[in-house]
Order: sequence, then structure tokens, then C-alpha cells
Amino acid sequence: FGLKTSQVNILTVISKMGQATPTDVCQRLHMDISTVSRNVERMRKKGWLDMVHLEDGRSYQLTVSAKGAALLKEAYPAWRSAQRKASKILGEDGVQVISNIANSMFAKA
Repeated sequence: FGLKTSQVNILTVISKMGQATPTDVCQRLHMDISTVSRNVERMRKKGWLDMVHLEDGRSYQLTVSAKGAALLKEAYPAWRSAQRKASKILGEDGVQVISNIANSMFAKA
């Protein structure tokens, strides 16, 4: 689909929030601002995200464009399939271990 995992995550977060600042995205995904900024710029160039400038002229919020929403809708079934395959390979205990590790990492951030 031409998406990196980080870009899928960014699109998903902004889509669920409706609109978000880069800082909002950083906080939700536990990513640093340079990673988010770099991805957002690439995603805007591909037409997946739109930028809405706020009244102060410097700040902005991001929204998922129609093209970005269509891409998410197209990619979602493949993502779900991959999740099911991974769960089958790892088993319930393996999925739980990975979930616990991820949760503990985010709790420390």
C-alpha cells in the first residue's frame, strides 16, 4: 500500500481524533516530534493529510484527506489479516506477553 507502519499509525490516530496537532500525535503514539514531522511532510506530499492553520497563523492541525481515508479503508483488511496470522502464530500467551511489554514501555514514556 506504500505505507510505513508509523504512517498507518499516524493516519489512524488523526482519523480517530478528527483533527490533531503534531504534538497530539506524538503524545498518542509515543513518537518524537522529528519522526512525526518527517512522516507528516511526506504524507502531505502524497495527499494523505491536510493541514488546517489556526488563528495564530503559526499553529496548525492535521486532518486525514479523502485520499488518506480511502487508503486506510483499503489497507485495513490486509492489516486485520496480518494481525490474525500473527495471533495464530504467537498464540494467546504470546500475544499477551507482547501486549504486556508494549504497555510497560508506554507506561515508562
